Amino acid sequence: MKNMTYEFSIGRRLLHFYDRQNKSWYEISVESKVPLTTMMHIMHGKTKNPGFFTVWFLCRALGVSLSDFVGENRKFSKGEMGMHEFDEAVLRCFLKKQGQLFPEPVAESEEEAESFLQDCMAVVVDSAKEVEEYFEEIGVDFDEYDSILDADEVFEIGDGRYLIVEG
Repeated sequence: MKNMTYEFSIGRRLLHFYDRQNKSWYEISVESKVPLTTMMHIMHGKTKNPGFFTVWFLCRALGVSLSDFVGENRKFSKGEMGMHEFDEAVLRCFLKKQGQLFPEPVAESEEEAESFLQDCMAVVVDSAKEVEEYFEEIGVDFDEYDSILDADEVFEIGDGRYLIVEG
């Protein structure tokens, strides 16, 4: 039942932001590269688990940041919302290694990288142990990995810290 509420609220949020602009669902589908049927399944709660990047691409096509998308429905702490600034080492790491998670670059400058990381609520943790704790806390089963550090979403910064970009 908890997932049903989550899915339904995502659909309601998409409808809310759709009503604020002048694009057809077809135009949003083309612009986001999300199939129209997938969008309809999300809006009607038929999708079991809408992927983070599916929602992110839809938000971009609707002209809304992920922070705004979730922000009106839920109160987040500063760190949870990704509103902190990412230091130079984190931004350079992401720019250099973004290909491990994305087929094409999502950012080409440190400013674009910071904006993207804030939009997707990326997290920086101080150790490998904190990476494991983070994924355990959100209920991720990492049996498929020899180590959760092998996950595409985990970027080793090089100074003992890790960047987590959920996908």
